[in-house]
Amino acid sequence: MLKFFTRPDIAFVVEMLGRYHSNLDLDHWRAIKKVMRYLQGRKNYMLMYRRTENLKVVGYSHSDFASCVDSRKSTCGYMFMSASGVVSWRSAKQTFIATSTMKVEFVSCFQGDCTRSKSGNRSKYIDIKYLAIRKRVKEGKVAIEYINTDLMLADPLTKSMPPKNFKDHV
Repeated sequence: MLKFFTRPDIAFVVEMLGRYHSNLDLDHWRAIKKVMRYLQGRKNYMLMYRRTENLKVVGYSHSDFASCVDSRKSTCGYMFMSASGVVSWRSAKQTFIATSTMKVEFVSCFQGDCTRSKSGNRSKYIDIKYLAIRKRVKEGKVAIEYINTDLMLADPLTKSMPPKNFKDHV
């Protein structure tokens, strides 16, 4: 439950530690203590929103490729911002093994679009997601733009980062 109601700056690590909740070892406990110390040092951090005339919603989605060493499943993350503040975010391991970075990115983009389609055939599953995103782009409901990795705000939702890079993104 914690992973759904946590802060965006710890969403990835909470999701990652949650994978091992039934089989924690000493390294996991050390990581949990590190997260707790991180939170203690930032207990006054809060989400901030700025007054604006245009309440435009901007979404960021990102994924790694086959980063789970046990299953080779990818982690995807997305966040939506409005009024210069985060209003929604998620970090999760995908439920299938993607065979290319393009497929992982499309699924991440689709999940960020908050639409769900189910299919038994994995190739068909990716095609449905691709077509749904393409349709939303044609309708003008979604615009997809490349963002350099240094500026990708969803990066901390998909991977651990060196402290300086993490601080720049949060």
